[in-house]
Amino acid sequence: MGSTWPPSGGPAWKDQHPTSEYGTRKKVEKRILPTFGDLPLGELDASTIGAWKAAMVTERLSPQTVNTYLSLLGTILNAAVDDDYLPRSPLMRKSGAGRTAATRNQPVPRREVWLGREQLDRLVEAIDPRYRALVLVAALTGMRWGELVALRWDDPRFDAPLNDGAVAGPGRLRIARAISDPRRSGRGLEKAPKTEAGKRVIALDQETVQAFLAHRELVGGGSYDRIFTTPGGPRGGGGMLAGNNFARVWKRALAKAELAHLWPEYGGLHFHDLRHTHATWLKMRGVAVDASFSRFRNRFAYADWRFGRSLRWCDGVVRYAM
Repeated sequence: MGSTWPPSGGPAWKDQHPTSEYGTRKKVEKRILPTFGDLPLGELDASTIGAWKAAMVTERLSPQTVNTYLSLLGTILNAAVDDDYLPRSPLMRKSGAGRTAATRNQPVPRREVWLGREQLDRLVEAIDPRYRALVLVAALTGMRWGELVALRWDDPRFDAPLNDGAVAGPGRLRIARAISDPRRSGRGLEKAPKTEAGKRVIALDQETVQAFLAHRELVGGGSYDRIFTTPGGPRGGGGMLAGNNFARVWKRALAKAELAHLWPEYGGLHFHDLRHTHATWLKMRGVAVDASFSRFRNRFAYADWRFGRSLRWCDGVVRYAM
């Protein structure tokens, strides 16, 4: 495949996601080129791809990982079709109605992990004071990690009331950038949010405003300084928060809050589950999916189980989030 297509350079779609280029290249080099690199595109068929998928399943790769590789291969093959290297993608049925049986995605267990109000309060109390606002703001806004650590003090406005359809409050927050660290080096790059639609302004309720204000009183910072940073040390003030370093703080807090043993089937509580927590709480309050879209800009994920199946699963514990 590599010697046949593309003839030079890289696929055109790669330039659309420069911050993901490293991870994409590693995936291609690890599992796609070793299997398909010397195979002419015209000889690639659903059976060959199905055997490749079956081998990954046999290796006990997670369903999410298998599906990621299938999706990446599908993107490459679709680009080949668009560039007239193939008449159609061998992943797809001849009728065009979806993928062939051998190349369909693996079923992925739905992740149903979110915190009740009392659990969140315990976690906030247990974590290092410098990171209490980070955890609280994540749960009360549904922001992603990369968006949170990219915030600067000129992004929130605490005297500009807003009702975004899901939350009403005395303040508002502009979300216009995110930190990407695909190499997990701790030296992330600032970029636009995950999608262009991710640029948004959301309402801040009184509790979130107070969390920001308490954090600023604790750490200080000028208008253009980052809000959530490392403590710093003898060489200078705090720098950009790195997820790999924060993970140690997070694990200690989970243990102290007696939350580390929960959800073992999902690998425990992840920071991103605070985003799920916010989505679930909104649904518990009766917020419509369309109204919540202003805060998440991720309609399909939150219109599915996080706004539906998770509520059937947690029936009877609504009181924790109120």
